[in-house]
Amino acid sequence: MDPLSVASGVAGLLCLAIQVGVTIAEFTSSVKGASQEAYKLEREIQAFSAVLKQLSEFLQSEDADPIVFEPTSVLLVATNACDKELNALQKKLEKYGKGDRVSRAIQRLSWPFTEKENRETIDAIHRWTQLYNEERMEVLGWLSSVAHNEKQNDTLRRRHGNTGMWFLELAEFQLWLKGDAGNILWCKGDPGVGKTVLAYVSSLAIDHITKTRKDAGVVFFYFDFSAEDEQTLEQVISSLLKQLLLQLEELPAPVKQLFDRSVMKGQIPQVSELQELLLSTAKRFDAVYLVIDALDECKAGDCRSELLSALQQFEISMKLLVTSRPHPEDLNESLGHALQVKLEAVESDISDFVYKKLENRKTKKILGKDEKLKEDIVTSIVDGAHGMFLLPTLQIQAILDQTTKGEIRRCLKTLPKKLDDNFSDILKRIGVQPPSERDMAHRVLMWIAHAKRPLKIAELLHGLAVRSGEHDFDEDDLPCEDLLVEYCLGLVRIDPASLVVRLVHFTLQEYFDKNSQSLFPKRNSEITQACLTYLCFDAFGDGPCLSDEEYESRLDTSPFLQYAAQHWGDHARETLEDDYQGLAIEFCGKGPNLESAVQAMGAGNHLYQGYSQRFPKSYTCLHVATSFGIKGVVEALLDQGVDIEAKYEDGETALCIAAERGDVEVVRLLLDRGAQVEAEGNVGKRALHQSAWHGHEQVSKLLLDKGADIEATDPQKFTALHMAASYGQLGVIKQLLDKGANMEVKNLWTQTALHRAAVCNHPEAVKILLDNGADAEAKDYDGSTTLLMTASLGLLGVVKLLLDKGVSVEATDKWAQTALHKAALGGHLETVKALLDKGANIKANNIYGETALHRVALGGRLEVVKLLLERGADIDAADNNGRTALLMAASNGHLEVVKLLLSKGAKGNPEGIALLMAAPGDRLDLATRLLDTEAIKTTDECGQMALLMAASSDNLDVIKLLLSKGADIEAKDADGKTALYRSASFGHFDATKLLLDKGADIEVRERSYAHTALYDAAVGGHFDVVRLLLNRGADTEAKETVAGWTVLHWATAKGDLDLVELLLDNGANIEARNGNGGTALEMAEWVSHSKIAELIKLKMENAVYIGEDPKGENELSNG
Repeated sequence: MDPLSVASGVAGLLCLAIQVGVTIAEFTSSVKGASQEAYKLEREIQAFSAVLKQLSEFLQSEDADPIVFEPTSVLLVATNACDKELNALQKKLEKYGKGDRVSRAIQRLSWPFTEKENRETIDAIHRWTQLYNEERMEVLGWLSSVAHNEKQNDTLRRRHGNTGMWFLELAEFQLWLKGDAGNILWCKGDPGVGKTVLAYVSSLAIDHITKTRKDAGVVFFYFDFSAEDEQTLEQVISSLLKQLLLQLEELPAPVKQLFDRSVMKGQIPQVSELQELLLSTAKRFDAVYLVIDALDECKAGDCRSELLSALQQFEISMKLLVTSRPHPEDLNESLGHALQVKLEAVESDISDFVYKKLENRKTKKILGKDEKLKEDIVTSIVDGAHGMFLLPTLQIQAILDQTTKGEIRRCLKTLPKKLDDNFSDILKRIGVQPPSERDMAHRVLMWIAHAKRPLKIAELLHGLAVRSGEHDFDEDDLPCEDLLVEYCLGLVRIDPASLVVRLVHFTLQEYFDKNSQSLFPKRNSEITQACLTYLCFDAFGDGPCLSDEEYESRLDTSPFLQYAAQHWGDHARETLEDDYQGLAIEFCGKGPNLESAVQAMGAGNHLYQGYSQRFPKSYTCLHVATSFGIKGVVEALLDQGVDIEAKYEDGETALCIAAERGDVEVVRLLLDRGAQVEAEGNVGKRALHQSAWHGHEQVSKLLLDKGADIEATDPQKFTALHMAASYGQLGVIKQLLDKGANMEVKNLWTQTALHRAAVCNHPEAVKILLDNGADAEAKDYDGSTTLLMTASLGLLGVVKLLLDKGVSVEATDKWAQTALHKAALGGHLETVKALLDKGANIKANNIYGETALHRVALGGRLEVVKLLLERGADIDAADNNGRTALLMAASNGHLEVVKLLLSKGAKGNPEGIALLMAAPGDRLDLATRLLDTEAIKTTDECGQMALLMAASSDNLDVIKLLLSKGADIEAKDADGKTALYRSASFGHFDATKLLLDKGADIEVRERSYAHTALYDAAVGGHFDVVRLLLNRGADTEAKETVAGWTVLHWATAKGDLDLVELLLDNGANIEARNGNGGTALEMAEWVSHSKIAELIKLKMENAVYIGEDPKGENELSNG
């Protein structure tokens, strides 16, 4: 069935879902005290309708044209099931909503479902929603968990009247918006302006562009001083990428590929990969607007410098609006060239704000009809604002606290004119409140100012309610939320969207930081004791929760648990041991409570099913104390005789944890107490690997002095030097080299430390290794040198460094590809220029006879094609199969490149080129007419390539036509892929079946990594095609050449339980080992895919040996 037909069914289902939603909404809005179940069902229907709308729009778009849906496809089966269930639901609801029955009986109307029926309905709809949205949200959730809209919505909600609207009319903003004044607008505001006016500017700009530029992508990031440790460069780029992807109807293939690759290797993607994806995704929009709010609140150091560097790249393809304070030097250096505007709070905004505040009921009664006093208040505050918005917000609070007109007049005369003076004045006013109110305000300010992350109001209330020495929580001790804000006299506020409680401004945080010792001398001691007391409560004595639902229920009733578990040690490190050590030892001795805390430490946010169980098992009290770096507690536990070599389920000892943290004192203590320096931790990494990875020089020195093996390798054959080079840890690299580390050791992928530093884009690390004699011509598993690898990735800085060091520009990999071939295929224009400037041979051929022009034509990179032609590339050079660049471009549908080559005089058969352009589209008539002429034959290059293109686009009619005319079914493209391989890798069931029926070779392998059609169909997630290939006898034992994985290894690493089961049911060898010697079971256990591991074990238990192969390896068969 074609997409438009399916779209029609989905659209009908959407209408039905909306109709059901309206009926339920009528019930919930009309019936007083409508049940919570009714509201839950209403929300579920709304969510389901939103997903259906998005799906319907996609199915009607051009992107869906190549897709064909089988009657048995998941989408059609689910749509039919949804339709049946929703119709039944609507009929039942209609009994209660027809004619006058509702109007007569609405007040006594009862919900027409039992609790069980309602729950089953909600569960079913929820499953459908997940089914339609699962893959998209899995990828997006994996990318970023930042709730990017919360701050935007909260800022817009708090804006008074027309505050900030003047910004949209500024000449600078309009010039930037229209693209007449460069791509960066830097809005600068002094302290006191920033967090109010600047946030309004950011939110207004975002809102304005979103509403007026429907064709543009809009992304943003709000920095916040109170969450600076959580705002890393990875999080910023991931959040921006996620926002951009949410504005697309489907995920681009490179995003899905990165997700699959990262899942497969169990790795977090590098920032450079995320940046590249962000830039490539941005090209899918007519324009992209990026707003960065409060950039100065991004933590100074690596994060901010790397972000500023990234913004320079983004400036090329995006329009950037940045707000910040003006004085940070690094910002001035990076943004000095930008269009700039100085922002101040305008008088009209301040005046509107003050007038609105004076409408306060109490103050309005005091002022009565005294308009003169009201004007005096507004004038005094506006005149003293000096372009700041914060100062009026503090001063008006002082006015509102007065009880007579005389007090207001006297207060006006003594209003502090500086921010710090205002803060001091407010604290003095807090100090004269009744003792209980004063003490509560003091504690609230202490907690907010010193919490390790922003606290939600429920967390704060529970933290404040903890009483020393208690074993249970008493709800009667919870403070009143509204009164907390009142007691603090305007210094705190609660975000309505996120429910996070915050200080009114970051300058107040700076004030507290300066005066913390005098204002809050016992801050960390009090918070530590509250956290530990909470964790010792009997409520957590049953140990960790066994399901997500149980865990969420626990957090609902004990919202402070997660903060207490994750940060008690952070506060403990900053206070005296005597203040908490006894309580810490008591907590460590309560096994079930400790396990409950470990679950809360590791569970994180709700991103996927089973998240609550993803915490380290067998995590001892020594692991916990070490992870926080609390030396006194570690020492006390060792004195009690705890096992210093204990490993939790991922295999880490306390020494590995301390080395990863860079905790010199704890590492020294553990070594002095006999910890084994060579003990292997997480996935085979030792303490030295961990310290090198994270750049901890002092810890690395301690470990080396204690005899750590400098050449020890992990299961991927990484040495400590590999680790340090991969992450650009310059100090550790120098240290290891001084200690004699071997630079030429190769990992599992035959990469040296120089390879790792180069591909991870660390130019300084590359320079250090080269200066110390590293072999720049060393080759990895596919024969690539560092230059070849970095040219392929377009890492211009490293490429230039290598070229300046004199590396061979003509070095080739095992396919005889030069750096120029690789850079051209990747479309890396500047890298291609750099290579040509250093004399790269533009006519060099790989083993297939292809030049760089062939490779770039294959990729369709127009600007690089232009450059190569300008530099003298042979436009008509043919590869070993007689294919020219023109044929390459045409056979891959790159129309603009075809036009350029033809305009430059490229020779070619015009009818053949036309056939190639017609094959992937719905142009059977044109293809037939072309083949009926004498000018083109199915046996020549154009005819063969046309078959490949038709297979790629699932064009069954053209495939049949070409085969009937004699096209070679085994013809291969430049990558060695046949029509069958292409159709399978794209998930085209009908085309794959047709080609198999016509005798296509099912075991054909592409030339780069020896993937089979089965392997690529599995990687693409094309379950039906995988099943088809297995039914036709596809070899499940075929291994790719990178890591020696079978398709079972890949499915296991990805965590695809259904695919693993399908492969096992079709005889996949459980004992097959990859290039590292690992089985699928070992891989499942390594990446914590417990259900897959259980399935494999079950299959092994039900298996019988049927013999041995010639190599002596056991074969298994289900018995």
